[in-house]
Amino acid sequence: MGVDVSVSVAAQARPGRGVVRRAARIFVESVERFYEERAARRGACGAVKSGAVTVVQRTSGDMRLNPHLHVVFLDGAYHEDGTELVWNELGHLRTGEVGQVLERQTG
Repeated sequence: MGVDVSVSVAAQARPGRGVVRRAARIFVESVERFYEERAARRGACGAVKSGAVTVVQRTSGDMRLNPHLHVVFLDGAYHEDGTELVWNELGHLRTGEVGQVLERQTG
């Protein structure tokens, strides 16, 4: 199970590929940090890793320029326990938590 998030990156009139790529990386890394912190609060030992798949949609349904991201995140994280990988289910991000992640990055 994953979490699907859509984020607009239309801060510029015509953002280039590099801007969209950077926005995607920043957003994904921010959510991954959020999950790392949540895993640590729930007792995960050591470094945890999560995952995401990002798709950039450049236009809206009426073919106007509207670059935005669709991101599917794992709703948990893995950590190593000796020689094994252990899955920690961390639950979905709630709407308010997505806002907190974005505020941390932009604030």
